[in-house]
Amino acid sequence: MEVFYINDINKLPSLEDNTCIIGTFDGVHVGHQSLINKSKDFGLKTLLITFDNQMKTNYFLTTTNQKYNLLNDLGVDYLIIFPFDLIKSILYSRFIIMLEKLSVSNMICGADFRFGFNREGSIKNLEERFNVSIADYTLVNGVRISSSTIKEYITSGNINGANLFLGRNYSLIGKIKDADILDNSTKIEFDYYLHLLPPNGVYKTMIKYRNNIYEAVTQIINIDKGDKRIYITVSQPIYNILDNDIEVIFLNN
Repeated sequence: MEVFYINDINKLPSLEDNTCIIGTFDGVHVGHQSLINKSKDFGLKTLLITFDNQMKTNYFLTTTNQKYNLLNDLGVDYLIIFPFDLIKSILYSRFIIMLEKLSVSNMICGADFRFGFNREGSIKNLEERFNVSIADYTLVNGVRISSSTIKEYITSGNINGANLFLGRNYSLIGKIKDADILDNSTKIEFDYYLHLLPPNGVYKTMIKYRNNIYEAVTQIINIDKGDKRIYITVSQPIYNILDNDIEVIFLNN
């Protein structure tokens, strides 16, 4: 997957003809996966346009690197990242010209898709220049899959629902802040990045460290002023792990 960070819409990469999808792709959930799979039906390269620094919330379902790895595994060919403040300020007519310069042939979007400054651009505007495919929302048990719904599941402790909608187990990536190595276990204090956390409690988890998987129990607690701490107990000793990154994977409860 080729990744491009664009800060100037007058300096765009030269791409092959492609099918384009635009969105935040937070979580790269089952709905996103369906759109990407649909893009392959056109027989062209797949281009995803997403945004950086869209700070509607400080907490995300995936880190930037997680998102990139997931998209790469799904076979995305091109990923373009714009600063959100830049992309929302572009007039819709100029936005369309930009898509043409990026060799977009097909667009896949939802029925309510809007774009450009003040969201003035519509699907009708896109249809004047591109072949537009309107994607149905992905439903599971009659519920529309969305990043916001997954976030509600996580913050309410519904790990099973979050995992179902993500199409994989929800996980946190962060650094080992402190570790106590015992004869038959390892106790870890985990310094998580800007991830959304489940409620306080004890969770059945696994940790991934240097491509090895270990069974674990993870506890989330509050300390002073509502700040949260995460403590992990691994059922075997793991040596030389301090200050390294690990992934904490939440299992169905």
